[in-house]
This record gives sequence, structure tokens and C-alpha cells, in this order.
Amino acid sequence: MQGKSNTQGKRLQRGRCLLGVIFILMVWTIAFPQKADAAVLGKDIREGDVISLEAGSWSENYAVLIPDTTNIGTEGTFLMMDGFKEKIMHDETGRSNLWEGSTSQQWCTNYYRKLPDAVSSKIIGVKTTDTESGSQWLVVSNIDGTKTDKDKVFFLSGKEYLEHTEAADHSKGYNWLLRSPGSDCSVYADYIGVACNGAIHNFSIEHVMAARPAFNIRLPHDVCVKARTEEDGTTVWTVDAEAMEHRQDTASYTWSKDGKECLAEAKCSRCGEAVRESGEVKSQVIKEPSEKTDGIIRYTATFQNDAFTEQTTELPLAWADFKDDTEEPLKPEKPVIKSGTEVEAGDYVFMGEKNPIGYSGMPYWKVLSKEKDGTVLLMSEYLWRGNGNEAATPPAFNLHRSDGNEWQSSLTRKWCGDFERLVLANVEGLEIKETTKSDKHIQSPDDPLIQYAARENILNKEKVYFLSAEEVLKYMPTRGTRVAYISDGKKTGKADSWWLRSPRYQSEICSGRVSSDGKMLKHYVDELSAARPVFRANIDKMNFEVQGTKNDHLVLAAENSGMEHSFENAKYEWSSDMKQCHAGGVCTTCGAKAEADAEVTSRLTENGTKYIARFRNPNFKTQVKVISGEKPKPADKALKNGGKYTVAGDSYKVISAKARTVALVKAKNVKSVSVPATVKISGKSCKVVQVKAKAFTGKKIRKVTVGKNVKKLDKYTFAKSKATTVVLKTKALKKSTVKGCFKSSKVKTVQVKVGTKKQNKKMVKTYKKVFTKKNCGKKVKVR
Repeated sequence: MQGKSNTQGKRLQRGRCLLGVIFILMVWTIAFPQKADAAVLGKDIREGDVISLEAGSWSENYAVLIPDTTNIGTEGTFLMMDGFKEKIMHDETGRSNLWEGSTSQQWCTNYYRKLPDAVSSKIIGVKTTDTESGSQWLVVSNIDGTKTDKDKVFFLSGKEYLEHTEAADHSKGYNWLLRSPGSDCSVYADYIGVACNGAIHNFSIEHVMAARPAFNIRLPHDVCVKARTEEDGTTVWTVDAEAMEHRQDTASYTWSKDGKECLAEAKCSRCGEAVRESGEVKSQVIKEPSEKTDGIIRYTATFQNDAFTEQTTELPLAWADFKDDTEEPLKPEKPVIKSGTEVEAGDYVFMGEKNPIGYSGMPYWKVLSKEKDGTVLLMSEYLWRGNGNEAATPPAFNLHRSDGNEWQSSLTRKWCGDFERLVLANVEGLEIKETTKSDKHIQSPDDPLIQYAARENILNKEKVYFLSAEEVLKYMPTRGTRVAYISDGKKTGKADSWWLRSPRYQSEICSGRVSSDGKMLKHYVDELSAARPVFRANIDKMNFEVQGTKNDHLVLAAENSGMEHSFENAKYEWSSDMKQCHAGGVCTTCGAKAEADAEVTSRLTENGTKYIARFRNPNFKTQVKVISGEKPKPADKALKNGGKYTVAGDSYKVISAKARTVALVKAKNVKSVSVPATVKISGKSCKVVQVKAKAFTGKKIRKVTVGKNVKKLDKYTFAKSKATTVVLKTKALKKSTVKGCFKSSKVKTVQVKVGTKKQNKKMVKTYKKVFTKKNCGKKVKVR
């Protein structure tokens, strides 16, 4: 009878567990909706798509759980098998439902070890402690794949499944394993899994379940995709793990007739995808025209994509087109306009009467919070004086101590009402909301003897008011954040104290205030402190112009507000080649930061080359510099087959101008020589694919690093060289292309550094068969 009772209790407990998990799943789905448009790989890959990875004859399909981050939020891609590999028990020994030491963990480790090198070498090991307190399962499922191959591959936790239910649930009709333990391992050795209907459920650790491995992988930002197909409404991307990077063909460049635009294009030889970019074009007059002869103007195009190289073209410049218009102002840049719905907590907003009669201050507001209904709470960034009649004097809380310290009957409450009417009433689109609120009893964090009394409905439909002690601690918890300044509209003045609306506890003659150094203290009601008004408003119908940043938040001004920046102390920095000029400054009025890059033009003058930097941002002034004695750079010579060039002390010979390939003829005499992958000659990027005989005869040379594009080392390449160590970054060398390269040399060691440890290990085996004494002319150690 007792055994039957235990069985029924166990079933009842499991039933309750299932209901609890379903409820959590419903709550989680509402509170944390799935991402609809995550950052992409391959431009279009999204959460829920399938990546079909291939490596030789091996292939496997994986569901994309997160395209742009790992399961712990770092850079990478989070994948899980779409379908399952086989069915296993969580723990064949029947002893534990923990992940560590389980059959599940060992299965995942073996799965990782069997993956092709092209896949396993890109897997990112992560360390995480599952935090699932309050759920129906235990918090003891931890993974650490950072040190060994264990836990590089793993099963999802219960929490991860709930976060990625839609993406992970492609394959239905079977139960599959998670890594989280069950809810009561002290009595039942359970763990949780996903039932065939998609719900989380408790299972016995000896229950046979499907294995769906997951892992984090490092993929290129833009994956080279072999094919895209649709299967049952799911997008499947086929990717060769050994060729994930785009391989761009030789780029082509198209100039406009006037030389002011240059379009670059290169296609990937693997997938056919075209990459295009419109270059940034700058001009330079290198020969002034006369009334009888044309001059020459050079246009230079630069590109952000590494697939494209700098391009130049020269065009005739007619006398009629040559005029000194460099100092004419540019068309100002269009301001960025944001709707009031886009304003966020922490932003700064300028709106209100700029020079209100009878007040001293500036209507410049900080957004303290944004409520669920879209309204924002705004606090004056600077302090105010005056009462609508007299601008010089800060207000008193009340005229006499006998008037008491209650907000509802205070002079400051009337001050706020007048302020709203005279400063804020005419702001178009601004809807100030009435506020009713009770304040809590609060003790000052700066003086334990000072406390502020609780009051019910201390605010009763006010529109503009002062902060309470409770609100100050909420929005400005540290003393430094409470310091406020008087502003004269041009620059920040000295710090001053400001009133709170909270009365001092067990006192009728003192009200709360924040001192000039940010301490929360008290003040007699008939004494003077500045005003710092606050109000809650709906600004959805308003538009704001973005005017810079302050404390990493936007500074905005209501359209047509008339707010003017003052960047009198702006700094201007020229680049060493005089092609760029950067401006930056802080507004002395509101503290906003602004930066801008100039459009730089140049022309020859009698005194040298004149550089003019003009800004579209009207806050920055045109800058002019003249470099005396400077002459225009000569035009680049065309790249020719067989041409010889010296770059950074190294000598090169052009093998093919069309293919842009060169050979290193003679390296400069330094201790450590590096043969680069590419070298720039005549403004064009060329691959270094060959090294000529006796290239390293310099007396100082002891170590040579061979770049990744080198395909051939000529016979006697290292002859008469004192180099003893050669480092290979290239995978392209063969027996036929290194024959006799070490003859008459002192080379002892060849180090292979072509990529990851696994890739290096693989290439060491290959190169031991290539760099034999019979083939390369000298016995060397390959490692």
C-alpha cells in the first residue's frame, strides 16, 4: 500500500511540475518576446533559420538560435542540431541527474571530437552557470568549455530552451534531452527534457531520449553561402566550413566623367555575390591652368572595404573652371530630427521661454524617467531665481516661519504655478500632466539627524513642482549627481542650494533642501534657496532637433526653439598628410558635445600649398593652412610587367601587372625580416607570391617570416644568408616550388604558423614531406 501511495505521490508531483513549467513558459513568452530581427550573418540569416554546414563529405544541419552572439552574450553564433543524432540515456549508471560526469556530457564531448577540423577549430568554448532560481528545476547545471574539449558541445538548459523555443523546435515527434536536473533529485533521479509536444517535462535519467547537440561557433561577419533554399517554410543556408570567407576577384573601378565619383565592384569567386562601394573622393589641383593652357586636377578615391585599393585619376582643368571658390561656405548639413516618442531617460531637452521676464535661468531639462504610458519626467538641469517680477533673488519656501513648512500652503507651490504659466505654457505640442502623489518618510543619507516627514497626497493635481526627498534618492543617489548650477544662458556659474518639497520631520519651520555640494539637508522656510522645477509631460506630438551629446545621452532642442550653441573653444586637428581635419568641442551653454569632419580641398599658391577645411556643421569655422615649399606629388607610374620597385627598403619585381603579383628580390638588412602578404606599388595592392634567389644576404638577418601568399621559393633563395629560422605563414608551398631553396644556407628550423593549432599540426605533417634534405638542399627541423 505504501509503494502505491509513493507512486501516486510521484505522479501527482510530476503533474504539478508540468503545470508549473507550462505556466512559466507562458509568462516567459509574454515578458520576453522572441527577437524578430537580430543582427545578421551573410546579410540575411536570421534566428530560426537553418545553416547546413559542409566539410568534404561531412554535412550536418543546425538551427540558428542567436545569429550574432553566443549563449552567454559574447561575439559568435549560437547553433543547435536541427533534428537529432541518436537516442541515449542521460546517465547509464542510474546514479545522478547532474550534468557533470553524465552520459550526456560524455556523448557531447565525443561528438565534438568527431567533428571535422574546419568546424571544431571555429567552436568557441564558453563558461556559464545556469541561473534558474525560482523555476521547477535545480540550479546545478554548469558548463565550462574554455580549457579542454569537454563542454565545447553541450545540450540546452531549460532556460535556454524557453528563450529559443521557436528556433529550437523545428523537429517534433520525439522527446529530447536538456542539461538541467529535475526538481527533486533527493527522492527521484529526474532531469528535464522536451516532450514530443514541445513542453518541458521531468524524465527518468535512464529514459532513452534524443540527443540534440548545441555549440557556439565563430563565423565570419558576412558568410560566403553556397546555396539558399526553402524547406517547409524554413530558410536553409548551405555553407562550406572550409570556405566561409568571401574570395574577391580583382576589383573594377568606374569613374564618372567629372571625376567626382568612383564606384568599386568585386565579385566573390565562390558564391558570386558582388560587393560595391562608392568611394570618398577628394580633389587636388596639381597644375594651375592659364588662359592659354589647361591645368591638371587629380581626384583620389578611398574605400572602407579592404577589397578595394585607393584610386586616382587626373583630368584637364580649364581656365574658365578655375576659380578660388574654396572659401565659399558649404551647404549646412540637415539637422537630425527625432519625434518626442524617441526621447529616452537620460536625454537632455531644451524647450520653453528662453529669456522669461522676471526669471534668471535656462529652460534646459533632463529626462529623469520614461513611464509605460509614454510620458516623461523632466527636471531642470540648471537652477532658477526670480519670481516672475524680480529675476535676481532666489525664492523662499515661505515668507515667514510662522507660515509653516507644508507644501500645499507654501510660496514655492505658487512659484511653480507661475513658472508653468510664464515659461512653459506656450510650448507647441507640450502636454503637461497633473500629478497627485504621496511621499514616504525618508532619512537623509548625509546627516542621520535630519529626516523628512511622510505626507499623503502632498501633490494634488500639480503640473510643476519640486522633487521630494524620496525622489531625489531615487533619481540622484550619489552626492555628486545632486550638485546643480546657476546658468546665465552662456556659461555655467557657481553651484547653489535648491529646495525640496518635503518638510523636515517633527518640525514646522524647516523644509528639505540640497546644499551646493550635493548634501541632503534642511533650511528655514524664510531663508533663500534656488528653484529646480520638475514636471511630467506627454511630448509625443513634438519634434526635436539633435544637437549633440552630453554624458553619452542625446541633447535635443524643440524645433524652432531658438537654442544656439557656443563652441568658442572648439579644437581643430589636421592629419599628418593634410587630407583630413577633425573638429570637436563642448558647448559652453548646455555642455553638449559635437564633432565633425571637414571637406578638405587644396590648391597651389605662390607661398606653397593652401589647404582649406570646411564644415557643414555651422558650429565650426573654416580652417586654412598653408604649407610652404610643398610641391604636388608626381602621378603614380603605371604598373608594368618586369618593373622593379623599392618599398620600405625591400626590392620587388612585377611578375604580372594584370594579376598584380610580385616577387621579393632583395630584403632590407634587419635582424627579423617579414615577407608581406601584399605590398602597395604605384597605388595598387599587389600579392607577394615568390621570393628570388639570394634575397636574404644581409649580414644582420637571422629570422625570416614568409607571408601567406608566397607560392614559390626559388633555388638558392637562402644562399649566403645567415638566417637560421624560417617561419611559414603560407600553405601554398609544394615540393616543386621549394626545390633547392636552402642550398648554401644556415637555416636549421622551419616553424609552421598558418593558423590554429590543429591547422599548424596538419601542415607540419605536410611540410615534413616537402622540406626534405633531398628536395630543398639542406636538412632542417620542421615543427
